[in-house]
Order: sequence, then C-alpha cells, then structure tokens
Amino acid sequence: LALFFCNCFSLTYIPTTSMVPTLQPGDVVLQDRFFTGTGFGPVFLKPKAGDLIFFEPPPALKSLVDTGNTKQFVKRVAAVEGDIVRVTESGDVFVKGVPRPGLCDPKTGRKPQFAEAKGRVPRGTVYVLG
Repeated sequence: LALFFCNCFSLTYIPTTSMVPTLQPGDVVLQDRFFTGTGFGPVFLKPKAGDLIFFEPPPALKSLVDTGNTKQFVKRVAAVEGDIVRVTESGDVFVKGVPRPGLCDPKTGRKPQFAEAKGRVPRGTVYVLG
C-alpha cells in the first residue's frame, strides 16, 4: 500500500506566493502522479484549461528564477495545444480571443513590463500562468 501511495501521490509543499490566492505559502497539496503520468503510472489524463499542474522547470527558466530548494513548479493551465494565446502590453491574456481573468498584482512593488505577443500553443505543450 505504501509503495502504491508513494508512486501515485505526492504531498507537495507550496513555498512561494506565485499562486496566491488559490494556494498560499505553507499550503500542502496532494499531487496525483498516477493519472497525470508524472509518477510511476501511465498518462491517462491530459491537462485542461483551469487545471493545476506540477512540473520541473526547464533549464532556461531555472536560470531566470531563484528556485531555491524547489524541485517543481505549480501553475494553472491557461491554454492547451492548438489554442491561440495573445498577451497585451498591459499584461492582459486572451485565449482564443477570450480574456483570461486573474492578472496578478505585481508582488515586487514595481509595475510589470510586458511585450505584445501572440502565438499558437505547440503540440504536446500547455501555456501556464501563476
């Protein structure tokens, strides 16, 4: 039973404010690794828009962000493969032409800067926010 639990589920500590108000620093969440294919089990479910996902940050992102002891990121899926995503200079995000709510207030005390961008989410990937 313990082997099943360890390979299929993981208790994950949330150390940062990147997902506030959904997740608070210090929260502990139960991560399903079996059905999402991030553990021992096969991939049964593809992420959908609105899902929370856990992933190891790619090397390019690790170099931009101090991850400390964090081995995984948790983010919300905003768009899935094939969706058209547009980010405006003001930071508004549109998926398939529909505005995505939840632009976060800057936590750094300075106004964030955005570049206008538009593109299609590539096959086998998702677009995340948080």
